[in-house]
Amino acid sequence: ARNTEKMLLENVLKTVYHLGEEIHDFYADWSLAQIQQKRAFHPQQLAKAVGILQKKGWMQAKDGKVRFTEAGWEEGK
Repeated sequence: ARNTEKMLLENVLKTVYHLGEEIHDFYADWSLAQIQQKRAFHPQQLAKAVGILQKKGWMQAKDGKVRFTEAGWEEGK
C-alpha cells in the first residue's frame, strides 16, 4: 500500500508539473477537475493525494484549487 501511495503522490506532482509547463507557470492554481482532465485519477484518490501533499508542505489549497509550494515544485520536477 505504501508503494501505491508513493506512486499516486508522484503521479499527481508530475501531472501538476506538466500542467504548469504547458502554460509556463509552475505556481498556477488548478482545480481537481483540471488535474483529472490531464490524467485520469479516481476522484477520491486525487483528493487523498492532495491532502497528503498539503501535509508534506508540497501543495497549498485555496478556494477549491491547489498549487505547488516551492518544495512541491522541486519534488515535481
